Amino acid sequence: MKAGSVADDSAGRCGHLLGLQLVVFRCDVHILVGSAQYMAIAVVSSLALSRLYSAMIGRPVRRPLRTVPMRGVRAMAGLVRRGGNSGGMAFEDDQGKRNRRERNRAVVDKYLHSGHGDALLHRHELFCEDGISGLWTSDSGEPVFAQGRENIAKYDVWSSQHFPDWTWSNITIWTTDDPDRVWAECDGEGNINLPGHDPVFYRNHFIYSFEMRDGLIYREREFMNPIVEMRALGMRTPTIELGDFPSA
Repeated sequence: MKAGSVADDSAGRCGHLLGLQLVVFRCDVHILVGSAQYMAIAVVSSLALSRLYSAMIGRPVRRPLRTVPMRGVRAMAGLVRRGGNSGGMAFEDDQGKRNRRERNRAVVDKYLHSGHGDALLHRHELFCEDGISGLWTSDSGEPVFAQGRENIAKYDVWSSQHFPDWTWSNITIWTTDDPDRVWAECDGEGNINLPGHDPVFYRNHFIYSFEMRDGLIYREREFMNPIVEMRALGMRTPTIELGDFPSA
């Protein structure tokens, strides 16, 4: 076999291999956002593969693959991919994210205004079917939580019995870059009646983390200082020696 034939055969095989890759990479992704006025088409660029192909066969590709114009890239910048159960690709524009963020914020605000009474007994309705709600700073060092909407409903009943007039105040709610992640900070106070302790008035400062899904709370985590609650209940608390820590 002549050297030229070997080279041509090698180049042909490489070209065939790259051709298969180009078939994979030359795909059109059609994105429909909101309504028909927001339509963008993104074509995956294979310019790098074209150059590699040219180098291996020793001549330039006569018809290089078309690349996405910069204006198309800019049009894509405002789109965010969201996972769905349909198996397809769903996209959301900036306005859609803002709307979702505000809806989630409203749910969190409703949660923090349901400390007692009828609102408390219906608070579980703000959660997903498999939702989680509980305290992440317990005296055991491990989270104490209820999982599942039915168990959260029982948790609400328990709270109504042991924290009968609980109220949050000085509420601040923060939304984040992720519309489904919300944080809140507030003060809370009320009479508490826990087994083995006399009823007392209790006040503490709280931070809450909310993870949302489809407009409902998937996981709510409460963070507070358990030492403050222990002291309110008349319990002795340990002391950690800090040495020469600079204090005012």
